[in-house]
Amino acid sequence: MNTGQILICAVIAVLAGFVGGRISNWRTRCPEAEADTSADAAGQSPAAIPGRVTAREFVLVDKAGNERILLGVNEHNVAGLHLYSVEGTELLSLAADEVSWPNLAMYDSAGKPRLVQAVLPDGTPDLTMYDSAGKARLSMGTNPGGTGLTINNSAGKVRLAMAVYKSETPDLTMWDSAGKKRATLGVFKDDPYLRIVKSQEWI
Repeated sequence: MNTGQILICAVIAVLAGFVGGRISNWRTRCPEAEADTSADAAGQSPAAIPGRVTAREFVLVDKAGNERILLGVNEHNVAGLHLYSVEGTELLSLAADEVSWPNLAMYDSAGKPRLVQAVLPDGTPDLTMYDSAGKARLSMGTNPGGTGLTINNSAGKVRLAMAVYKSETPDLTMWDSAGKKRATLGVFKDDPYLRIVKSQEWI
């Protein structure tokens, strides 16, 4: 064996020892490897480990023991996933009730809903945003009649609405503080129009 062959053999031996040590070290620290070792020690094969867990409720806690995630079905048969702050305030929920009304809700730090996205029982999607007082301020959705968006004032009354109807007719309508329709801007049969209401009459 010449000098070159001896050098190559030495390099291969060093690399083999390094790789073997790394693999051994990885198996020592890898959670999956520890789980497999525990199963073997208990006389269980991987096929004997349950692949499904059935329960009414699961709760995940943080290091301090605070409930942060709840997954379950409540007494009203509503299935949901709920996320909480460290203080226990609900911040996000994903739920579906018996009539297949799925909804996603986001809450502020006080636990008040600020955004709710849902599919209503009739199958139409809806998105609503709320202010800190719990009043709906903006809503958008679509149904067989068209697609629209409404903006409300702090009292919850509609002040502006935009829509594109099933007939492909766009429309913009505005109301006063008393809830009376004051102006409508739209396009009908490709012709624009503007209607303004003064008192009780269109002008």
